[in-house]
Amino acid sequence: MKEVIFSIFVLICFIPSAFSEGQIEYTYNKIMVNETDSSALKNTAITPVLEAKIVPNKNLVYCATFQLAWNELSDTVYHDTITLENSPEYAVQLSRKMFKKEYLSGDSYVAGAGVVGEGIIEELKTDLKQKFDYIEKVLEEPWPAGSILFYAYMSKNLPFKNVFDGTLYINFEFGEERRQVSAFGYSSGTEGMFDKIRDQVKIFYYEEKTGNCIVSLVSESMNDEIILAKILPGKTLLETVQKTLERVSRADAEELAFNDTIVIPKIIFKLGHTFKDLYYKQITTVHPRLKGYYITVAKQTIDFRLDEKGAMLVSRGSGGAEGIASTARSLIYDRPFIVMLRQKDAPYPYFAAWIADPELLIDYNSPDEKDIDDAGDQAVQSPEGK
Repeated sequence: MKEVIFSIFVLICFIPSAFSEGQIEYTYNKIMVNETDSSALKNTAITPVLEAKIVPNKNLVYCATFQLAWNELSDTVYHDTITLENSPEYAVQLSRKMFKKEYLSGDSYVAGAGVVGEGIIEELKTDLKQKFDYIEKVLEEPWPAGSILFYAYMSKNLPFKNVFDGTLYINFEFGEERRQVSAFGYSSGTEGMFDKIRDQVKIFYYEEKTGNCIVSLVSESMNDEIILAKILPGKTLLETVQKTLERVSRADAEELAFNDTIVIPKIIFKLGHTFKDLYYKQITTVHPRLKGYYITVAKQTIDFRLDEKGAMLVSRGSGGAEGIASTARSLIYDRPFIVMLRQKDAPYPYFAAWIADPELLIDYNSPDEKDIDDAGDQAVQSPEGK
């Protein structure tokens, strides 16, 4: 009789907002969009590894939770590299363990693996409750004794200290087409806003001729950073990440100037993905006790939001007189770009998405946008009363 191995992978990645100017704290988990199965999307792919190839006019989304769970299976159950019969290439790449738990703060994730009936479910439930006050419904299901469960959950809440202007839009270019999508940022010379958000934008690269640029959005987190790069991509997501981080590492960050403009599309999605090409693959890693195991479940959920209210780093303001750039910079993310979240000084991001199609963006003045904005307004008013 065939033994089976069960695997569940869950990511919740919140990018919400909290206000510090006497406002009520507010997070997005109360207005989360409905989950969409990735198979229903024509122009978006989910990858468990950064080595995935970038396809023109297609979105590519990566999160490290799948890798974290795979590492747990390898390190705590098999104590060896995981190999599969007729393995897809990304499973081989997973076993190289490019992303490690050391690249995350300990309070942002729970990961574990073990044999059902030997305490793994109870351990995971306890950790999730203690760290996130979260109950995982999957762990409440009756798992067959003797099966193997490997699991990872990550939650990141990255609020800006002050909100950007969330009423903007962009004509986003994809292929030969353009679509008007909802955006956030700062318009050149906007009175009353510049002093609030100036320290929340760091400019690492700007080329006036092409409009290519790399910026970091500063949140209230001391551990994480949000990087957006409108550049020519490499062949893979990894090459694009490395190209971006290399430029960041050798550049001196410049501050946003009063006559600069920065406009970024809002990104909101909740995707569920099933790695079907792992199903019923036999684990061939030698283990004295665990023989004849097959993968029967391999899933990941990615819940992501980036808009005028959220993403992370403690930002302190200071008074002083500063010069204004002689040439205004237009930091407009109206063409394909990469967005990544990374723990500072980590070699790789824990989330990265190449955005090349508006499938993951919000149409300007769409019903979905209005519903989300209205829900947010009911919870808290911005410092400017929006």
